[in-house]
Amino acid sequence: MTFNNNGLFEQYLVRTATPLIPDSVLATNFQTTLGRPASATDIANMQATVNAGGSLSTVQYNLAHTAEAAISLQHLGLDTINRTFDQATVSTYQNALSNSSLAALRGAMAKTAEAGARIQDVATQTLNRNFNAGDLSFWQSILGTTSLTTLRADFANTSEAADR
Repeated sequence: MTFNNNGLFEQYLVRTATPLIPDSVLATNFQTTLGRPASATDIANMQATVNAGGSLSTVQYNLAHTAEAAISLQHLGLDTINRTFDQATVSTYQNALSNSSLAALRGAMAKTAEAGARIQDVATQTLNRNFNAGDLSFWQSILGTTSLTTLRADFANTSEAADR
């Protein structure tokens, strides 16, 4: 087979060359950005971006601006501050996700005053009291790894709640 046709030669190189970014790196990037394992199709799509000249940053930016990422961010809002976001807020969080992970955004969101207010609401409803600043800070760090629904259940199952 001769390669006097430039396009055919390029196709040969694309099929035989070692990927510029290993699939394992792309899979890890996908997992941290979207919170789920990448499928073979997802990996192929990311490799296509890289083969077209994109960097790992480009891949993460593209992932962060997908409809799937927007849905994940809406779920994150419901989990941590008990509300959904308008499109401008979703866009802001998608931009942040371009350089971060869902887990990091969850942790940051849990430390907001709004999240603190939601935790105080849950404490008032289940324990009939508010937390002091130290306790609130502790529960905000816990919220960074769980949801308000889980905190509500945890509070409701304490001896303090049982004694009310």
